[in-house]
Amino acid sequence: KRQDNNIAGPVTVSVTLPQLRPDLRFSAFTVSTNGSTVTYSIRVCNFGNGPAGPTQVDLYFNRPSTPPSGLSGDRVLFVTSLAQGSCRTLPVTRSSTPPGSYRSYVRVDRLNQVQESNESNNTRGPVYALVTSNSLTCNQICITAITCGIFSPTDFSQCSIWCSNLSSTQK
Repeated sequence: KRQDNNIAGPVTVSVTLPQLRPDLRFSAFTVSTNGSTVTYSIRVCNFGNGPAGPTQVDLYFNRPSTPPSGLSGDRVLFVTSLAQGSCRTLPVTRSSTPPGSYRSYVRVDRLNQVQESNESNNTRGPVYALVTSNSLTCNQICITAITCGIFSPTDFSQCSIWCSNLSSTQK
């Protein structure tokens, strides 16, 4: 039997390793209000298959629509790095916020410092906040309380006494 036909080749083998790239995006973005204080909770994560170096998160307090690329936020937060699969929660408190309705957004890596596997998912929002005036007078409160049926129209003075005992937070 012939044994010299068991050899084949040469064969070229090409091995391509997947690029290890981060994918930065938000897993949560919430807002709450207490009087004129607005509190944001921003959770940014790396859903990619590689680590992310330093970057920033931009918070936009009030925009009519998604902020355009490159526009700096009202508050800029810095993130040193994010390992693959890790997240970081960034709390932001805005005090003495003027009364009004707010439509807020966040964006990670606005300056494109981190080369990501997906650059199109770096913005989240809007979340909505309503900030009311803390300067309601007892007169205004009692008119509302009477209109809502909490007090009868003849009990205005009783309502005023009740209201004067409320704290500014309760008002």
